[in-house]
Amino acid sequence: MMYVYGVETPFEYLKTLKKYKCTKHVSQNVTQDVLILAGAEDHIIPLRMYKRQFKALTNANSVTGRVFTKKERASNHCQVGNIGLALHYIVDWINSKL
Repeated sequence: MMYVYGVETPFEYLKTLKKYKCTKHVSQNVTQDVLILAGAEDHIIPLRMYKRQFKALTNANSVTGRVFTKKERASNHCQVGNIGLALHYIVDWINSKL
């Protein structure tokens, strides 16, 4: 994560994380269609965050959620292991909104 955030030490990484806020104060402002994807065994973003975000989007036109599983080999962060499955799901969702 230090590489991702462009910092040199674990302490700098932790300081950098403080800059990021949860979305609960802005989620109610979202009014378009939303697609939320999650991995059942995501080691970076816990599944509880998916559930919280889903509930927080109270004014979205629609909210579609998908949790990818170990059986699908897509349960990790960003569906690493079966990214193609996630991409196909995204394209199908976009096409359903057109």
